[in-house]
Amino acid sequence: MIMKATRIISRLLCAAAAISLTSACAMDEIAEAWNAVEIDGPYIQEYYDGPLKCEVLDVYGGMPFISVSIDTEHPSDIKKYSSWSTGDEAEIYRSLCQKHNDLNFKGEDPLFNHPSKQCYAKDIASIELACDSDFDAKHPAGSSIMDIMEYQTTSFGPFITSGYGGAFNNYNAALNRIQISISPADSIAPEYMMLLSSINLFKLFFNCVPERKTEIGLTLTITFDNETAVTFNVTADFSDYQG
Repeated sequence: MIMKATRIISRLLCAAAAISLTSACAMDEIAEAWNAVEIDGPYIQEYYDGPLKCEVLDVYGGMPFISVSIDTEHPSDIKKYSSWSTGDEAEIYRSLCQKHNDLNFKGEDPLFNHPSKQCYAKDIASIELACDSDFDAKHPAGSSIMDIMEYQTTSFGPFITSGYGGAFNNYNAALNRIQISISPADSIAPEYMMLLSSINLFKLFFNCVPERKTEIGLTLTITFDNETAVTFNVTADFSDYQG
């Protein structure tokens, strides 16, 4: 029951942290005020590319979670490709639309100009998280702990790869379509790691705690579909965990 409650709290805090994406979902008046716009062409209007950052944040009760997003500390390092781009940027935008087969959306978009539609230009091929020390008897130092993690993201992958199928006819239905939660995280399908919102690529929540409730080192490796990769070394502190 404690772990179930922790997961519920995790989801609530994850929702609160996703800027206006989920706060808007929780506020009916904002949902009603968000006007749908007719689109004829690619559904994704903007792509962003740039360095990522990885942070370990705390959930109520001392349970940490991992958050990965685009690093906005140096705006000049961020590149933008959109339907309004010109020159080389316009060509890159068109190639991204073709890559995702996102060419012929026709209809009203209840999320037009929503921050969540600023997709990251790179798609992820794999995510690997390892503990630098023994996590428990089943997870010795250096082994993957993705099987005890929960993956949360905002992804337009399932919507676009399905040919724009599924419920998407109003604001809340659209949000429900793009908000993804997968547990255990070692079973993430490719469509859930593509077309991710750049404001918050994904979060990883622990489904259990280490045998020793202390600070542990973690190595997160994100491999992209262009065969490049980025690695983050972070620490997660369980010493205040109250479960």
